[in-house]
Amino acid sequence: MEKGLFRFLQRVTSDDAGDFLSRISFAPSSYGLFRQEDGKASMVDDFSTPDFDLVYMAAGTSRITSEEGVYTVQRGGFFLIEPFKLYSAQCLPGANVSYYYAHFDIEPGFLRGAYLRAVTGGGIPLFEPGELPDFFESFSAMDGERGKLGFTAVLQSYLKIVSAYMMRARQSLLERQRSVGKPASDSDLSLLAQALEYVDEHAAEPINLEKLSAAMGVSYSSLYKLFMRILHEPPSKYIMRRKLAAADRLLRQSGCTVTEAAGRLGFSSASHLSSQFKKYLGHSPSETPRR
Repeated sequence: MEKGLFRFLQRVTSDDAGDFLSRISFAPSSYGLFRQEDGKASMVDDFSTPDFDLVYMAAGTSRITSEEGVYTVQRGGFFLIEPFKLYSAQCLPGANVSYYYAHFDIEPGFLRGAYLRAVTGGGIPLFEPGELPDFFESFSAMDGERGKLGFTAVLQSYLKIVSAYMMRARQSLLERQRSVGKPASDSDLSLLAQALEYVDEHAAEPINLEKLSAAMGVSYSSLYKLFMRILHEPPSKYIMRRKLAAADRLLRQSGCTVTEAAGRLGFSSASHLSSQFKKYLGHSPSETPRR
């Protein structure tokens, strides 16, 4: 049954999105506003939730790390946290940070997986500013309604509306990806899994698309299209995110210097690592909290 639902979710029509949303209900467990107004960095390591957690960044910037990669959530952006998956989160220094959060579950429970695939397009939990409407006034108004009669019903409506916009954004992305090539087969997925494993095992070495495709025994154009079709990003960006995630762990947990981390992970210099940190994560490695 879930496979059938996923098939119609891949078709890009608003009726399909409405059909799916009419089959599920949202069960909110909490809603609130987090503020950090001292402009300093803060870190929460290895947390997970038993349900979904939708985060809307109202001010400042936060960095969320999962096993898939590192995501920078800026003002106006959304991030969907999956149940029972480990994350770490950091409020980046330099500006006050605030975000609204809504914990919720999906009923019936067997459609949780279909919901997750529908709103993330199969793997992208971050929605950049501008991908969805700006919900700042709506979430701000919701915060003032907590505890009042009918609050849960209103929150359920908001979650359904935001989910509809997320589905629309990701379904549009899937439509664009179809122009890159045909849907992934089992052999495509197997090849991609081998490529991702290779990247993790060789993170300390210089890796480019040509080297990766040669190791996989396929042309670089085929591997590029495979990354774009399934991960929705080029191999170079995926490789860099994995290297930066490894660098971030080294800086936070091992106490090594930026120069040492750059050398261990195959960056040409400490300045190269610093520039990539700034580009992808929005801050320099020297601003990473140390244990």
